[in-house]
Formats: sequence, C-alpha cells, structure tokens
Amino acid sequence: MKVQKYCLGFAFDRNRTHVLLIRKERPDWAKGLLNGLGGKFKNHAEHPAEAMTREFREECGLTVAKWRQFALMTGGGSEVHIFETATARLSQARQLTDEEPLILPVAICKSSMLVPSVTWLIPLACDTTKHAYIQSSHE
Repeated sequence: MKVQKYCLGFAFDRNRTHVLLIRKERPDWAKGLLNGLGGKFKNHAEHPAEAMTREFREECGLTVAKWRQFALMTGGGSEVHIFETATARLSQARQLTDEEPLILPVAICKSSMLVPSVTWLIPLACDTTKHAYIQSSHE
C-alpha cells in the first residue's frame, strides 16, 4: 500500500504566546475545528520542509523558509510530518482558501474547538528546550 504523505505546521509569534491556526472546512470530521496549516505532499519526492513551506504559503500567503520538524505521526496509510516555526509574521496572514486563518493565544490548546491531537502538539512545539523527535502511530 502506498503511504499518503502530509505536512502540518504551527507558526508562533517570537515569544510563542500566539499561534496561527486554521478553521477547517474538511474533512467532515474536522469541519469547524481548529488545526495547524498544511496538506498533502505534491509527490513522494517532495522534501517535507519544502511541502510545509508550499502549503503554508498556499493557505495564508506567508513564505516561511525556516521550519523545524518535531514529530511524525504514522498509521492508516498516512504519514504526517509536523513542524513548528517562530519566524512568521502572523499579522500578515490572510485567507486564501475557504478555510480561515486565525491568530490565537497558545492557551487555546486546552480548547474543545481543536482537532484532538493539536491539544498536545502545540505544547510540544512550544517546548524548544527539547530537541527530541517523536514518532506516534495513530492507527
């Protein structure tokens, strides 16, 4: 079975007190919930950080070249490369698709309005003292 590859990114302000999230319109199970920005790789040869840069630009108009991958979630025929950055100018993000980008306090990570995994991915991304790379299966 061919694995579908995705990227997911969390962009923070320099102090990591605010994060840019997007209100999901699809898939159906995530409609209305908040998630990081990202999407499918164009092809299997695309480098994860390049996919993240492209998807972020396509979804909110910002070009961020410095991403740090801190997690990989695998299972169910998919692979999600998860990134963070604190180099984006969040206030310049704009809506380019039917999904609205929102700048929210990091404290939102306890909210039921988030895609479930985001409640632990945001604190993990904020912890820059740890350079561990985690891998999680979501089967």
